[in-house]
Amino acid sequence: MLKGSDMIDSDSEHIPYHYVIYSDGVAHHKIDGSIIEGLVKKIVSGVLIEQGVYKKGLKEGVWENFRSDRKLRQRQCYRGGLLEGSHEWFHTNGNIRETGQYENGDRVGIWLSFDRFGNLTSALDLKTVELATKYKKTTVQPDTRAHPDSLNGLKSSLLELSERRIFSHDGLAFNKSDETLANGVFLKKYRNGTVEVVGVYKDGLKEGPWKEFRSNGRLKLNSNYDKGKLNGLWEWFNSNGKIREKGFYKNGVKTGVWEERDSGGQLTDRINLSSNKATPKKISATVSQSFENNSKNRETQIDGVSQLYEHEIYVLDGVIFSAKNNNPIEGRFVSRKANGDIVETGECSGGIRKGEWKIFRINGKLKQKQNYKNGKLDGLWEWFHDNGNIRERGFCKSGNRIGEWQSFDRFGNHTKTIVQKK
Repeated sequence: MLKGSDMIDSDSEHIPYHYVIYSDGVAHHKIDGSIIEGLVKKIVSGVLIEQGVYKKGLKEGVWENFRSDRKLRQRQCYRGGLLEGSHEWFHTNGNIRETGQYENGDRVGIWLSFDRFGNLTSALDLKTVELATKYKKTTVQPDTRAHPDSLNGLKSSLLELSERRIFSHDGLAFNKSDETLANGVFLKKYRNGTVEVVGVYKDGLKEGPWKEFRSNGRLKLNSNYDKGKLNGLWEWFNSNGKIREKGFYKNGVKTGVWEERDSGGQLTDRINLSSNKATPKKISATVSQSFENNSKNRETQIDGVSQLYEHEIYVLDGVIFSAKNNNPIEGRFVSRKANGDIVETGECSGGIRKGEWKIFRINGKLKQKQNYKNGKLDGLWEWFHDNGNIRERGFCKSGNRIGEWQSFDRFGNHTKTIVQKK
């Protein structure tokens, strides 16, 4: 599965596409013959047509293809030059046309197709189709303008499920009629008939791509599941179609790089959630020269608070260490970026988090407030929108959510309440 670090950074320097040539399936630089490494963009008459990253001459991570009107046409994920992970193909009006998963270059799992108005037209479980058709293989040529017949003329192989026909219990979905585990395509529609939520239940668990749409047909939430757990690319969109938040899940847990953007598309927060349990790992390679002039063997303290840059700490088995002396962090603590901006503040005892911790965005605004006891979330937990309004609030005990959790939109309006099961 692809990692969050494989996402495209639209602000990065790039290699023009016309400098890319292929030899034995590997991309090389047209001028010096070196193997292509980094972000490549194809720009025609000032319009971005395609962009993505090469690693060791092979496509890696998310690749995006655009139409001449600058609208997204196709988005695919690669690993080692082969299609791997989430795939989306869009209509000319911006609505989703087809979505599913690739594995080692082949289509796998659940594939969904929609008309240009957002209505589901086909849903296929390729494992079921394989038994009926002796595996009629479908592939995509990413660099061609013409997209192949998406489903090779095969009919829908999954039963349609409406919201009225199922119920949930202990994390599983059941048919109301006979209380058997739900299997099929779940559809929830707006009054105008367009799809609000679509996804697949397999043996009572969410499987494959799940999509949420706005009433105008535009994509609101893109998520992917594997046996009931979030797995793969996750995206949340503003009403104007721009990304609001995106990242990757692995077995239900956020991993890799996660980004948040404002309604204009400007980056407001970027955090790397990759685990450092295996070996101590510095988070950043950028060092402020002013700090380098200080002693390299002791922590800098201001008013009794330890001041360390991100690259000067590491986490091992849940304990926060100072990379300057390899000792656990003790007392009040501030982590800063290389430019001096605060990342987070809190208190440690023997490197274990305790009491209230605050996490800040790139623009300096408060993002989260958390409370810890013996290194585990315990007490009030709050998450804020980029305008400062509360986004989500609830309580934790021994690292688990408990009681009522409330969510709010960016204008302060309550949107939902979830009661956590004991």
